[in-house]
Amino acid sequence: KSFVASNLAKSFALAGKRVVLVDFDLHNSSLREQFNSNDVLGISDYLSSEARLEDIINPVQYTKNLFYISAGTLKNDPFSLLESNLTQELMEYLDANFDIIIMDTAPVIQVTDAYVLTSYCDTTLFIVKHGYSPKRLVKTLALNTETYLLKDPLIVFNGVKTRGYLNNNYGYGYGYTMPYGRKAIAGS
Repeated sequence: KSFVASNLAKSFALAGKRVVLVDFDLHNSSLREQFNSNDVLGISDYLSSEARLEDIINPVQYTKNLFYISAGTLKNDPFSLLESNLTQELMEYLDANFDIIIMDTAPVIQVTDAYVLTSYCDTTLFIVKHGYSPKRLVKTLALNTETYLLKDPLIVFNGVKTRGYLNNNYGYGYGYTMPYGRKAIAGS
């Protein structure tokens, strides 16, 4: 999910959009390694009033128009941080200053953080990795009434390997879409 979120952010930035990628995975962040970021301060520090907005929004080197906010210092109760009034203030600031906001959250099957953030989103992307994510996960998405609480849920199949006659040829299948909005959650 973090791979898809970061590449989606880079793609929009290369297309000339001003993009911020926010690492809301306050349980097990992996974006810090992808961006070679040594930034200690991030979302959790801002939401616990230990940092200012100016301290956590960082431009990404070598990618014009792309900014990154790390998860920050891991805290004991990330869910309560997300329910803070500072989350709304943060999202209002980002909405006013960026064209695209991409939020990488903890997997929705494991924790409920994405449900708190859905009110700030236009689209929710479920990242399903071929050969890794359980098939029952995809089946339960349609049946799960909690899924309906997430805005405009879409599935991105990642890591699909070609089979059959496409195995020796080039096969392309593009289906990216964010038709109604400009803010998305990437949560598997």
